Amino acid sequence: MPLQYGMSLEQTAQAIGLSKGWTCRLRNQFIAGGAIGDKGKSVRGGRHREHFPPA
Repeated sequence: MPLQYGMSLEQTAQAIGLSKGWTCRLRNQFIAGGAIGDKGKSVRGGRHREHFPPA
């Protein structure tokens, strides 16, 4: 949006509904060539060695 419409970082953050910090992170990730929202395999969470009931 900043390149296409000449918006500042603050204006872009307000338009997409995120904070200025998150907007900056997403912009930097985009510039670096990383896919937005693709964090790969999560290393946290999940049910490790959890017994599931038969139902």
